[in-house]
Amino acid sequence: MRQRHRQARESCAFDRIGHKPAKTLIREMGAVDIREIEMKQGNKITSVLAWTFI
Repeated sequence: MRQRHRQARESCAFDRIGHKPAKTLIREMGAVDIREIEMKQGNKITSVLAWTFI
């Protein structure tokens, strides 16, 4: 299990470019509008990050 977790972390694009938050990276790439949308169902909270360059 730990080996699988380690392989997943090594293949993650965000890990390769550092540990900056996704919003910061998207803003640096030139996004005009960035929105974090939260979806809640019971005790679960899921966040979706949406952005546009237009």
